[in-house]
Amino acid sequence: MKKILGIGMIIIIAAALLQGGTQSYVLSRSFILDYGYGPYQLGLLRGGEIPPLGPNAFAVDKNGDIFIADPINDGLKVFSPGQGRVIKFLYVPGIYDDILPDRDGNVFLLERTSARIIKIDRWEEKSSVPIDAAFARHPCSLFLAGGSVLVKGRGDTYIPRTQKILPGITLSNGKSCWTEYRDERSGVLNVFDRTRGEIVSFPVVRPSLASIVFLGLDRQGCYYVQTEFIVSESRVGLEVQKLGPRGELLATIPIPENDYAVWTSRLLAVDEDGAIYQVLPRRENVKIHIWIPEGGPQ
Repeated sequence: MKKILGIGMIIIIAAALLQGGTQSYVLSRSFILDYGYGPYQLGLLRGGEIPPLGPNAFAVDKNGDIFIADPINDGLKVFSPGQGRVIKFLYVPGIYDDILPDRDGNVFLLERTSARIIKIDRWEEKSSVPIDAAFARHPCSLFLAGGSVLVKGRGDTYIPRTQKILPGITLSNGKSCWTEYRDERSGVLNVFDRTRGEIVSFPVVRPSLASIVFLGLDRQGCYYVQTEFIVSESRVGLEVQKLGPRGELLATIPIPENDYAVWTSRLLAVDEDGAIYQVLPRRENVKIHIWIPEGGPQ
């Protein structure tokens, strides 16, 4: 990030804090999937000294179907919110750190231990491309930008095609985003415009802030930021702040349930229409929640 700061002018925008914002979100649909070894279940392994292993990654495709990593059952389950059930199983043995379907029907799997991305095409043929081993050593995940599959790291983007590492999360609109935790009251969403050579910083205010993560951008140019905040010594809360293109707070979306029993590569996901998805592996079952803007996409 320090290299970017010297490129162009830095603009700090003090966005006004609106309590909850001006838009409302509603819980559109909720589902429960049981643990087990059946075609409509997700696997869970727990016991002994190792951490529990279960559904550890998910992603949403262009149709709103949810791909869920199921390492215990050796593959991916595809859940259709429209049908309310698992509609497909892809046999892919192994433990993968993240998954990503693209618009052409391909599915990509991030395997950090072998520093590679595995591609499963629409005919379920597999191929792979290597990624930088040093970059893959740290937690990272996959995302799409302009039709290309990129790897998001700790504030940087790795581009497999060119093997370059760029600061921030590279977006399809030519901008890059990254978040910064400031203190227990606030963080910052930085947006770097490469064409203009300047950084705009949007404040993200949240009392008792514990973490801040950039989730994505919708087709209207709104930014989504995930925040965790301390509720008590044993409990952490979760919510999403939706910011407009100029950094104005449009909505604060509470995520009431946050009792993840399994480590997951992402807690939440957002699609181009601004719908927010949660796949929550709890001790007794897996819950799926979908929030949408009240009145449809805004």
